[in-house]
Amino acid sequence: MRKLAVLTALFMLVTGAAMADTNWWTYTFTPTPAGCNPALLIGDVCPVEASGTLLGYAAATPGVFIIDNGGIYDTTLQAAGSLYVDPTPGQVNYVWDFQYDNLLYPSGVQGTLLDNYGLVFQVAGVYINIWGNGALVPDTKYFSTNASVPGTFAITAAPEPGAFSMLVTMLAGLGGLAGILKRKRT
Repeated sequence: MRKLAVLTALFMLVTGAAMADTNWWTYTFTPTPAGCNPALLIGDVCPVEASGTLLGYAAATPGVFIIDNGGIYDTTLQAAGSLYVDPTPGQVNYVWDFQYDNLLYPSGVQGTLLDNYGLVFQVAGVYINIWGNGALVPDTKYFSTNASVPGTFAITAAPEPGAFSMLVTMLAGLGGLAGILKRKRT
């Protein structure tokens, strides 16, 4: 019984520590005024704003995060979708005609939050690739319908929704382990 209690306490500590590596961001993609070029129309709709959340963890390279989960709401398609999962995280992969790596550089300046491979989302059967072109060139949102629009990709760090539960889990694990060690000494 004591071994089970110790294992449970250690599991709670490890689980809490693992959750501490998770990072959350919210993002928006806003087209530049020149982005509503009639040649870029999808049907009768001009590509406009997209927004959502990103969830990721630190890559081996400092300041780089591998995004492994996320959502998008695209106002052009009037639909929500999700991040296209990278089969080999942190490496360049292909879907449709897009190269992507789902990497985020949160300490970068505007235009450098994403590299030139960027993030890929799937919404209502359409792939959307958002990537960065460097600090002097706008970010770009590209649809698998061959429409492309320049704009601004911006992120805001968001508190991880489970931060409080992570803290409670770790404290419960520490309290349980301390109680077991205290009983063992007496």
